[in-house]
Amino acid sequence: MMSFVLSEKAIAAGYGLKEFEYIGSTNAEALTEAQTGAESAVWYVTKDQRSGRGRRGREWSTQTGNLAATLLLIHDYPLELAATLSFVAGLSLVEAVEQLLPETETRFQLKWPNDVLADGAKLSGILLESALLKDGRKALVIGIGVNVLHIPEGVPYAVSSLKANGYTQGAEQLLQALAERFAVNFALWNDGQGLETIRTHWLRHAARLGEVIRVQSGGETLEGIFSSIDPQGHLVLSLPQGRKQTISAGEVFFGAETR
Repeated sequence: MMSFVLSEKAIAAGYGLKEFEYIGSTNAEALTEAQTGAESAVWYVTKDQRSGRGRRGREWSTQTGNLAATLLLIHDYPLELAATLSFVAGLSLVEAVEQLLPETETRFQLKWPNDVLADGAKLSGILLESALLKDGRKALVIGIGVNVLHIPEGVPYAVSSLKANGYTQGAEQLLQALAERFAVNFALWNDGQGLETIRTHWLRHAARLGEVIRVQSGGETLEGIFSSIDPQGHLVLSLPQGRKQTISAGEVFFGAETR
């Protein structure tokens, strides 16, 4: 039974929707359809994803009732610029959750590069993937998995769900709020011209900003103070003797956390 709908604002901004009762992977489906002429700015959504994947090839579990949503964009952006849309996605999800839980005491934050946390526990993961199309343009999929009702078991880090933080609605209401906030923030991003505005908003929600973190990148582990993200979205780490290290890709760890 079809249950997801987009808000009037998202529809007016040109976004479409495809819902699946169940699916292997919303990202994979969107990329496949992109190769056969699918339109841009379409959300692929389900509450039952059976072969989801996360960053670095990890499995992403979507138990029935959670949200798996992928936005397909057909574009000509340079890959490094397209990658900054992960910040648009993360910011939009945090804003949507705060909108749906206006009186909660839970602190929702963004963990570089693309996790959303609820009081320090992982609530959502975001995965960007891309493919070259036959006409020379590129397909970008922004996959967003959110623990709405259920918390995955057997993972080596703290996890949470919206339900555990007082959320009483379903994945449908979350998708509606998320898609609307994404439409607003994508317009702010404005083909990258508004990236500095997105960066400023993102940093207001950044987890452990100004605190000591560890980053695994390029086969080494660095420890320092998370001082900022630069204009391209790279993490800026303050090291001893006043040195700064800019990191374009890596994995962040807090305290004794491991993966």
